[in-house]
Amino acid sequence: MPTERRELEGRILEWVRNRHPELSDQIDQLEIRSYNYTGAGAYINFMALPTHLARVGLKNPLSGPNIRSSHLEYGACSLIWSNGGLINCIEVAAYGDRFPEELTEFALEEGVA
Repeated sequence: MPTERRELEGRILEWVRNRHPELSDQIDQLEIRSYNYTGAGAYINFMALPTHLARVGLKNPLSGPNIRSSHLEYGACSLIWSNGGLINCIEVAAYGDRFPEELTEFALEEGVA
């Protein structure tokens, strides 16, 4: 059963769409399969995308935005993973020891390429 998108992954995906419009069709179709919280970050895994979607040859992983928040000691980074040219996961990792399970106050910034 798909899980509802949280604000964090929704905004990360919009950040990716704005920088990589060729991924728009994929982003529109993404449904969350699972959300695996690790304590220092999370893996947001997506259901398999339809095979008719255009496969995009981007660097894997694709660097996503950095995440700044008063709830994060040093901020966090994000990576967008793909398999065979189709997005399948967002990885979020704190630069410090902890990442809140529910992060609602944050800003996205350019990450390291």
